[in-house]
Amino acid sequence: MSLKRFLRRSRWDDERARELEAHLAIESDANLARGMTPQQARDAARRKLGNTTLVREEIYRMNTIAFLEALIQDLRHGIRLLRLNPGFAAVAILSLALGVGANATMFQLLNALRIRTLPVAQPEQLAAVRIAGDNPNRSGSFNGRHAVLTNPLWERIRDRQEAFSSVFAWASPEFDLSTGGESRPVDGLWVSGDFFTTLEVVPMLGRVLTSTDDRRGCASPPAVISYGFWQRQFGGSASALGRTVTLDGESYSVVGVLARDFTYPRARVDMIATLPMLGSYLDLRQVHLLTSIGRLRPGVTLEAAQRELVSIAAQLEQEHPRENAGFSVTTRPLATDLLGDVRRPILVLFGAVCVVALQHLATTAGSP
Repeated sequence: MSLKRFLRRSRWDDERARELEAHLAIESDANLARGMTPQQARDAARRKLGNTTLVREEIYRMNTIAFLEALIQDLRHGIRLLRLNPGFAAVAILSLALGVGANATMFQLLNALRIRTLPVAQPEQLAAVRIAGDNPNRSGSFNGRHAVLTNPLWERIRDRQEAFSSVFAWASPEFDLSTGGESRPVDGLWVSGDFFTTLEVVPMLGRVLTSTDDRRGCASPPAVISYGFWQRQFGGSASALGRTVTLDGESYSVVGVLARDFTYPRARVDMIATLPMLGSYLDLRQVHLLTSIGRLRPGVTLEAAQRELVSIAAQLEQEHPRENAGFSVTTRPLATDLLGDVRRPILVLFGAVCVVALQHLATTAGSP
């Protein structure tokens, strides 16, 4: 059964009705020729053809898509009932609109936070690597919402781990573009060389930072800029590549421009430079400033990666017992790590909205 025949079924019914009437007339004329009266001729013709109404109904059903027909009939019945009681109709429509609107809003929130949190390739393979729990023996300065790593810890974990195909670290400073006078702050990132490789991010223009840029003592350190910064600072010109920008008094060479939709790890990142430019600051064992992310190797589970990290942490504690007493490392999916403690309240709120929507439906269905 095609949709076209379904939509034209009334026309088909009219054609069949005319055909049946034509057969009835022909049979009646034949009966008249046999000497019957007009009434007898027509009655005999009807008996021969059978119940024409049943024939038309059977043909109509053959040209009907059952569930669509039932839906149309239900809609017509519902519209008739609503027209009989406009007050109830207004309340019912408003209740359904509120329920649908609330659910749509909650889905968009969940979609933004949970489903589409990471605008990178294969985000399900990414995992955060962090210090586990709160250890009262830990000391030093902690820069970040989560337990973060020092650079010496990060480098040892990077060199000894095998569960991740690639792993990177990043810090979130605020750069100053001014060369003197009033400050010109911009949002930026310090990243290790495998940042873009791990995230599988490609530039819109030029190139991204790589492991070859991840070294100290570079005379002209490279930097990658965002699409927005490129537009504001360079007017969207391709000549921005190779130009120099000053960050915190240091000159950096622009080597690439990111795509417009790049928003990780924050909605706005103007400038990305390499970690080695932090210099001797990276050698401090009491400064916890780095967040680490890894991409799991094919076939490696998060549980296997966790066991390996715990083993590495035990080794580091033995090597530096004073600094790493009670030290351990944990890993979890990056999407979960980014949501943090807001995930459960959001899901609870979504469940509450669903319950309210069901109550609206039940009230509407049970009302006259």
